[in-house]
Amino acid sequence: QTMQHNLDERTSPFSLSALSQTLQDAVLLTRSLGIRYIWIDAICIVQDDRAEWMVEAQKMMQYYGDAQVTIVPAHADSADSGMKTEREVPFSRRFTGPWNNDSGRDLILTNTAFKTRDAVSKWAWNQRGWTYQERLNSARLLFVFSHSLMLNCRQGSWNSLTGWDHQPREAWSTFLPLRSPGKTQSRLDRDANTWCSLVGNYTQRQLTSRRDKWFAFSSIAEAFSRASGRRTVAGLLEDRLLEDLASWRSP
Repeated sequence: QTMQHNLDERTSPFSLSALSQTLQDAVLLTRSLGIRYIWIDAICIVQDDRAEWMVEAQKMMQYYGDAQVTIVPAHADSADSGMKTEREVPFSRRFTGPWNNDSGRDLILTNTAFKTRDAVSKWAWNQRGWTYQERLNSARLLFVFSHSLMLNCRQGSWNSLTGWDHQPREAWSTFLPLRSPGKTQSRLDRDANTWCSLVGNYTQRQLTSRRDKWFAFSSIAEAFSRASGRRTVAGLLEDRLLEDLASWRSP
């Protein structure tokens, strides 16, 4: 991590071995993709500088939205565990036949069990509060499994074992509304439902520090306000504040 006491070291050239194993793997993967720069929160933000955190937290959605790809180490339990990839390449073969007439999908045989998008919700990455904005706004998500890779974008996903799947990401991941502000009742209701879903999903996630609860969500709230034209106050829509407060119940 970058702290105030080692800031001079972090702003000067340092060895890759000074990073944790997961971060080392991420840097090497980035290089192999031909990408020159990588953003790592723990390195690029001074962790014990609260003022800097408050500024950078507002920019997170921009960072992930503008990045070429966001790397997700699916099986990494901690920064020290590494990406846990296996050298052995599993067998996989795709078959096209009459069995796929109803579903539109081919039959795929493989000699290893691999995670699919349906299992994403069970990973530690998808249970942390700070990673919610990564999932919402990244143009592309590159999941690193033990035996395969999966690249996910708005048009579908590609898996190194099974190939391309033309299923839009909206089918399994919440998206911020990407439309101009409008005042029709149906649009207002739809935006309200989207906001409730965003807040509900976020509050189920875990944070190491309780004081980060708003900072980890603030950039999402700002992006929602820009897209919908509606302001939020303490997790509630300003134009529905009285209604929502009256209907709120303590768990």
